[in-house]
Amino acid sequence: MDIESANPQQSGGASQESIWRDGPYLVVRRKKSQFPDRCILCNAPAEGKRLSFHVRDPQAILESDYVKVGLCPTHRSKEVWGQLRAWMIVLLGVGISGLSVFIENIGIRFVQEFVAGLGILAIVAGWLLLKLHPNLVTAKRIDRGFIWLEDIHPDYLAGLPDVAEES
Repeated sequence: MDIESANPQQSGGASQESIWRDGPYLVVRRKKSQFPDRCILCNAPAEGKRLSFHVRDPQAILESDYVKVGLCPTHRSKEVWGQLRAWMIVLLGVGISGLSVFIENIGIRFVQEFVAGLGILAIVAGWLLLKLHPNLVTAKRIDRGFIWLEDIHPDYLAGLPDVAEES
């Protein structure tokens, strides 16, 4: 079933479920989704922990939303440390740039400019790491009421009701 026909409202169904599968996609109601306590990437227990992800519609630039999904300790740790490393580099760059102000008093202009440039370079590198960090959760499509997520583990999807059963 394609994603165009997966909307239960269009197919006449008034589903009370907030999450179901549509072939390889995970369909969730916006603002009302209750994800199972499983990792969406490997289907391992999520142990009640959730991470919030910002997802964007690849075709409609202004359509975006946040989803709060379960991740196992391994995937959660990788995601948190990836973000933390990038922010630490940004903060290090801010600190190094601030250090250049104190170096100005020494009177060696070359050292001050070098340290300031190094700080700016670290800020840009940290920002690029944040922006280029691969998204664990990606949207195939977002409309007014629903989000279609892709790259979900097949065993995770197998435990959900099918959109065809909803209509």
